[in-house]
Amino acid sequence: MNNKIPCSVTILTLNNEDTIRQCLDSVSFCDDIIVLDGNSTDKTVEIAKEFGARIYPQVEGPHANIAIQNFTQMRVKSFNLAKNDWVFYVDSDEYIDEDLKEEIQKLVQDNDKNIVGRFRRIAIVEGKKIDKAYFYPEFADRLINRKAGIHWKPGSRVHESLVFPEGAEKKELKGELFSYWPDLEKCKKKDKHYLKLAREKFIDAAHKTKWTDFLRGLWKNTLRAKKVFALALWLPLRYRDENVLPFRYHMRFFWYNLIHAWHPVKFKALIVASWKRLPKMLKTIMMAALVIRVVLFAVLLITQGQSSFVYGPNGDAVEFVTIAENIKNHGEFSLSESEPFLANDFRTPGMPAFLLLTGGAHGAYWPGVVVQILASLALILMIYFFTKRYFNENIAFIAAGLAALEPNMWYWPTQLIGESLFTVFLFGAIYCFVDYLESKRMGVLIGYAILLAIATYLRQISYPLIFLLPLVGLLSINKQRFTKMAIAVMMPLVLLAPWFYRNHVVLGDFTYGSSFAVRGSVGKYVESYTQKKFQKPPIEVYEELQNVSGEDAAGAMMGVALKSLAKDPLAYIGIGATTLVPFFASDGWFTIAKSVEPTFEIGAFDKTWLGEPGAFETFVSNYVQSGGIVFLIAKALYALLTLAILFGLLIALKDKQSRKLVLLLFLVILYFAAASGLGSYARFRYPIQPILFIFAAIFLARYSRLSSQANRLSSRANSLSSRAKSRDPS
Repeated sequence: MNNKIPCSVTILTLNNEDTIRQCLDSVSFCDDIIVLDGNSTDKTVEIAKEFGARIYPQVEGPHANIAIQNFTQMRVKSFNLAKNDWVFYVDSDEYIDEDLKEEIQKLVQDNDKNIVGRFRRIAIVEGKKIDKAYFYPEFADRLINRKAGIHWKPGSRVHESLVFPEGAEKKELKGELFSYWPDLEKCKKKDKHYLKLAREKFIDAAHKTKWTDFLRGLWKNTLRAKKVFALALWLPLRYRDENVLPFRYHMRFFWYNLIHAWHPVKFKALIVASWKRLPKMLKTIMMAALVIRVVLFAVLLITQGQSSFVYGPNGDAVEFVTIAENIKNHGEFSLSESEPFLANDFRTPGMPAFLLLTGGAHGAYWPGVVVQILASLALILMIYFFTKRYFNENIAFIAAGLAALEPNMWYWPTQLIGESLFTVFLFGAIYCFVDYLESKRMGVLIGYAILLAIATYLRQISYPLIFLLPLVGLLSINKQRFTKMAIAVMMPLVLLAPWFYRNHVVLGDFTYGSSFAVRGSVGKYVESYTQKKFQKPPIEVYEELQNVSGEDAAGAMMGVALKSLAKDPLAYIGIGATTLVPFFASDGWFTIAKSVEPTFEIGAFDKTWLGEPGAFETFVSNYVQSGGIVFLIAKALYALLTLAILFGLLIALKDKQSRKLVLLLFLVILYFAAASGLGSYARFRYPIQPILFIFAAIFLARYSRLSSQANRLSSRANSLSSRAKSRDPS
């Protein structure tokens, strides 16, 4: 006993008769051994008594073979039972070598409470000491002095850890701690138990878990799984003459990290907890939005079938379905209905990929619509949280309410044309970008790049924003951040690189797509300009000017556009100003009405007013003659909403704190107004609806506040008047 050091060893056991003897023998130089046992049914407890260990049950009760449900609690309990200040904890399947034994003896004898003993941990798998594994080098901080203020981190049911205060110094000791691994099936059983405990811990803490923290953990564990898989393949090739952890054991960690990150129970728990945290007003708005969208979905599905989700007012969905079917059946990104399947350069792969994932390529369109409806609900939440953060909660409630109830916002998610999903990812990218300008966190910038790249895969109209937003950001923040703004440009381009490469290989062109290059932005203005000037269809004008035809003429449009713009800029400005009228005033509710009720007579107002002053009277006349007085009222309501947007913009610009943000949002609006061109349909305006609703909400919140103040003043005046009359003796 005199040769033993004043150090308490704590061990948790459960049926470890195969390894506990070697473990206890290696730490027998310590004068206090505590064993917390889970009511083992083998000889574990008998062997522990041979070494003079103090035996305690992990939990009281008659049941045998009780698996630990909270490792942190057991560690705390074992530490509380220790007699000494120095505590060394080991697992029942571990032992230490002689070198480490001498180091521990020396450290305890020196008695510097601020020193923490750390040492290498070596795995023994299938009887072999492992030299290389993905987690090597692995260090264990196991020897501590309780007087240093070191304690167990609360809350962790599994993968428990110590909290070290300032002043604690970790000292690497010579020697090694060896850990026996059971066979693979037992390892998997242990991992299953650990994952269960980790999920239970997550569910317990879900009410205070932020989505950003959850997504950060998801990303971290997914990357770790990727690393495990890569090293599982590489290590055996690199270290042929050494004992490398077998591939099947590496894959144990691969699956552990993936399941830990992506288990649906965690998503469910966080969604439920997040819903409970939402304000009652927002819950009401969300429920109203859900009911409206589900009713519309049911009406379309029951009365018109799945075809209404594709063969609606726009042909884009049909093209996306055709491309998805050609990819599935022929492996070709093509709009051709039969061979030869010509490569398409106009569409991007986002929506065809979405249709392939949701069954649209197999004729099942409704699952994709359901996903889009759920995404539209997520968009309402994003609008609320964005507006609450950068403006205030009252404005956020109004903006979310507009997004929930405005017809375009609940109709277009039922159409598989891309705008709905595109808007969700675009607004998410803008949210992340604005957050980055404020927080400077690289993780947020990465999120922005991913979301904007996905949006651009869905609709290439967002491609110029890759350059435009960082340029605005460069003017909004410290110029020393130029490097990160350059990164903000490069990251989405890197993510879009596969499609650039595809276009280069298949089409011989490094452009992202022909839609933006030819018809986007000034392209439609050029069409209007040439139509008015030459009284011919634009394509004929291009053919004459360039002496080319067909696809060559289409490819020459941008050059013609730039030349004509340089010659007659005022004409373009006039066309652009005219375009803004239908962009903001055209509500698209007629299209919705016709889609819901195909027999609805829209007659003469099939043709949308494009903003020509002389055609306005005819436009109104056609509406009235066709029985569209109800929809003229709808136009008037939308015009009032447009005025609210404009006044809200002016109010927001007066606030110095939010002015830069407002200008950034307004720039995005102007870009989409310009990029949509003449005849801007309501769906072209859909991607910026969230921003428009925020500005409208700013005005409505101000108006409602002024109105409530006026009502209070009026009621106070009436009260004073009543009092004066009651005091009047006459």
